Amino acid sequence: MRILFFLAIIALFFSCNNNLDSVGQDIMGNDNYVDRKEYYINEIATVKLDSFIASSGYTEEYKDAALKELIMGKYHDDFSGTTLAIPCFPIVPTSQPALVENLTLDSVTLNFTFGGKIWGDTIHPNLQKYYLYRLDELPELNKDDEYLLYNTYPLPPHTEILSVMEFYPLKDNIRKSYFKLDTEKGLEWGDKLFEAMMYNGKIYNDLPWSFLNEFKGLAIVPDDNNDCLLNIRATADSLYLRFHYHKSTEEVTYDFPLGEREFMYNSIETQNAPLFQGLTSQKESVTLQEAGISLVQGLAGYMTKITLPRLPIPEQYTTIIKAELELTPEIFLNPSIAMPPTIYTFSSNDKNEVLSVLYNNTSSGTRVTGTFVPDLISNSKSKYIFDLTDYYQRLLSSSQDNLTDRQILLRIPDWTTSFNRAVITEIPKLRVYYAYYNR
Repeated sequence: MRILFFLAIIALFFSCNNNLDSVGQDIMGNDNYVDRKEYYINEIATVKLDSFIASSGYTEEYKDAALKELIMGKYHDDFSGTTLAIPCFPIVPTSQPALVENLTLDSVTLNFTFGGKIWGDTIHPNLQKYYLYRLDELPELNKDDEYLLYNTYPLPPHTEILSVMEFYPLKDNIRKSYFKLDTEKGLEWGDKLFEAMMYNGKIYNDLPWSFLNEFKGLAIVPDDNNDCLLNIRATADSLYLRFHYHKSTEEVTYDFPLGEREFMYNSIETQNAPLFQGLTSQKESVTLQEAGISLVQGLAGYMTKITLPRLPIPEQYTTIIKAELELTPEIFLNPSIAMPPTIYTFSSNDKNEVLSVLYNNTSSGTRVTGTFVPDLISNSKSKYIFDLTDYYQRLLSSSQDNLTDRQILLRIPDWTTSFNRAVITEIPKLRVYYAYYNR
C-alpha cells in the first residue's frame, strides 16, 4: 500500500506542474493525503561584505577565466547608498611596432565598446562626464592573496588627465565610444609613444615589461555629478588604444590592445545609505524589521541572510515531498536598476562569512537557486521561488541541529560585474508539503 501511495504522489506531483495546493483530495481514500504547511522566516537581515574579488588573478588558467567586463560610473539612491566604480587596466602592444619613419600622427584615441547594461535613468538621463587618467603605479599583486585584487584595493596614484568625454546614457545609441587624447598631457603622451614606434624605442624591446615599466595603465574616473553605472567589454578587440596617422594621403591606424589582464580590476567605493549605516563591518547586520527592506545587490556587496527554521521531524508515517522558499521582491514601475532573474545561495555562519555553495543534489552538482516567477496580472504576486526539497531532507536526516546548516546568504550570480538587485519587503515563507499515509 505504501509503495502504491508514493507512486500516486509522484504521478500527481509531475502532472500538475508542481502545484500541490489541491493534491490529496483524490489519493487512495481519506486516510492518505498531502498536507501543506507554511512557516514564516522572521530571521532575515541585510549584511555587507567587507571585500570581494574584483580581478581575474594570475594563474595558469587566468586568461581563460579573466574578467570580460569592467564597470564605470557613479550612482546614488536611498536603498544602496553611493556606489563609485573605476575600471583600471593596462594597454600593451603585442609586438614591436614596425612603422617607417616620417609618418604624421593625427590623433590617439582610447576606443571601447559598451556591454549593453546601464543602471540609472535612461528615459530622461543627465549628461555624464568621464576623465581618462594615466596611472602612476601598477597594482601590486600579492602571492598571499593568490595574486587577486579586491574591490577595496586603493586606486593607484593618477595625476595626468589624458582626455575628457561627455555623453547621454541612452540605450538606443550607446554601443561604441572613445576618448580622444587631446589634453596637454594626452597629446604629449601620444606623441611620445608614436615617436618610439617609428624609431625603435626601447620601451618596445622587451614586451610587455619594457612598456609597463614606463606606462602603468589607465583608469576611467567618473565626475562627481554622474548618476549612472555602465559596463564596458574587457576584451582585446573591444578595448584598445588606436593611433590615427597618415603618410602622404594614405590614412592608417595602429592598435595597442588590452593586455596583461592580471592587472585589470574594478576599483569600487561605497557609502551606505542611512537605512544601512549600521553595516560598519561584515559581522554586522540590519534586520528587515529595522530597515523595512532587505537587499540583494551586486557591486555594493549587499547580501540577504536568512536563518531557516528547524522543521519538526516527520513522524513515522509522514514524508516531506517538497519544500520551497518564497521571497517577495518590491516591483518598481520603470526601474532604474534591473532585477536579477536568478538568486544564488551560500551557507554561512554567525560571522556572516560566505562558506560554500548550497546544493540540493551534491552528486549532480545541482545548486539551490531562486528563480523569479513573474505574475502578469498582479505584480504583487511575483516571487522568487527556491526549491529546498533535497536540502531539507538532508537537514532533517541529521541527528543534530547545526545552526550553521540553516544560515543562508543570498546574492546575485554576477555580482562583481552587475549592479542588479532585489529589494525584499516581506517576511519570506517556507512552504512544505507533507505526504501522510495510513498505517
